Amino acid sequence: MDEVKKDYSKTIKGIKIGLNVLFYTVIALLLLYSIIVITSRGANDIPNIFGNGFLAVETDSMVGDKPDSFNPNDLIFVRILNEEQKDALVVGDIITFKDPAKGGALNTHRIVDVRSDGFIQTQGDNESQPDFYLLENSDIVAKYTGKWSGFGGFIIFLQSQLGFGLLVLLPIFLVLLYQGYVLLSNIFLIKKDKLEKTYEQDKAQAKLELEQEKERMRQELLEELKKENKEE
Repeated sequence: MDEVKKDYSKTIKGIKIGLNVLFYTVIALLLLYSIIVITSRGANDIPNIFGNGFLAVETDSMVGDKPDSFNPNDLIFVRILNEEQKDALVVGDIITFKDPAKGGALNTHRIVDVRSDGFIQTQGDNESQPDFYLLENSDIVAKYTGKWSGFGGFIIFLQSQLGFGLLVLLPIFLVLLYQGYVLLSNIFLIKKDKLEKTYEQDKAQAKLELEQEKERMRQELLEELKKENKEE
């Protein structure tokens, strides 16, 4: 029976540890994402780590039957390009660029023509005609490297005020609240332990003093008896 209880306690303890590790891992990832987003603003506007970034797909312009086509709410991964890498782009590559038709907002389309004068023309897989503008190297930001189907919707929600509040700020607040509770609980336990030790020490001291007082009274009583015997 005792062994069963021990095994049950170990299992519960293991589950608690596992849940704590999972919880703090999620919090760490959300914090990392927040840091990436905050620090990457102004640097091509693409959240990235060491030049590897990601973007959530919001339109259907790249929906198609090609292996590297992608859909709305997909999460795409891109590589920030330097000038040499921009010069090496070829027809068929998918690039993220500052779209002149959208006031410089980022867009991601496939290269359909690389002209001899260095200009590049793009087209969405779901579009019947190429984009009407031509791109220079200065317009190009990154090259598509892969996708995570369906995960972009989560990123879009996370980038909203409501999503950021619910999925980042609220968990952080709960962690701080929990840590504060744990800290206060530990302080209470420490104080309780100290009080119990003080009480035990005082109790032992009082017991010792009582025994000493009893011994003193016994000695006095013996002395009185001796005196009485001598007088007789």
